[in-house]
Amino acid sequence: MQAGMCDCYEDDDAVPNLIERRFFAATDAVRMTQVECDVLREVAGLAIQSWREARTRLAELEALREGFGREL
Repeated sequence: MQAGMCDCYEDDDAVPNLIERRFFAATDAVRMTQVECDVLREVAGLAIQSWREARTRLAELEALREGFGREL
């Protein structure tokens, strides 16, 4: 082996440590993505509710406009 080069397989703990670090990194990524999904679900629910309310107002305004149109 050349000077300065590291043979990672010389250390019996290197591979398990790497796997452990990757496991915890993946766990953190899962948690962050779950939080993101929860927030997006909430936002989507609010958007759908707002859309339904706007559609109801639109239908009411269109009916009012049609009533005025008949009176003209």
